[in-house]
Amino acid sequence: MVSAQRPDSAALDRRHDRADKARKAAEAAQARVTGLDARLTANEEQAARDEAALRQAQDEIAARKKALKAGAKERRKLTSARDSARKTAVRLQRRAVEADAKYDKMVLAELVRREKANRAGSTGRPAPSTARDAGKDTGKGAGTGRTADADRETAAAEPGGAVAARTAARTTAAAARKSAASPRRTAARTPRT
Repeated sequence: MVSAQRPDSAALDRRHDRADKARKAAEAAQARVTGLDARLTANEEQAARDEAALRQAQDEIAARKKALKAGAKERRKLTSARDSARKTAVRLQRRAVEADAKYDKMVLAELVRREKANRAGSTGRPAPSTARDAGKDTGKGAGTGRTADADRETAAAEPGGAVAARTAARTTAAAARKSAASPRRTAARTPRT
């Protein structure tokens, strides 16, 4: 009987070893499944984070595109406003130049009127009363219908008239040169008297 028990115990040991190996293999397989589950969960979480980051990046791209579009629109408006401001500045500069020219012309006419008044005082002729009369006097003699050449001939014929005519011409030319050489004034001016 003893010999019959030995093969049974050996078979039992073998079965025990096989069961042990099978249990260990099952545990290893379960551990592998658990590890793969953990990695799968981590993978899903990473995918969710990546999708959120992608949505955020897409939102950022959309915001950047919107900002670029708004910037381009503002640039067009600013360019248009700058062009309009340039045109206005050129127009106002032209007006300032014209106003300076008119002022210089009035000053010159006043100088001519004063010189004519001084000349008329020395020759006994009546002086023009206004700058407008002084302007008319250059073409015709103070409403008499005489030409400027006739006035010059009369002035030259009178005693000291030629000298007065040359002096008036020099004074007028000097005033014109001084006016042309002076820098442009932009401040408001009061008429000189």
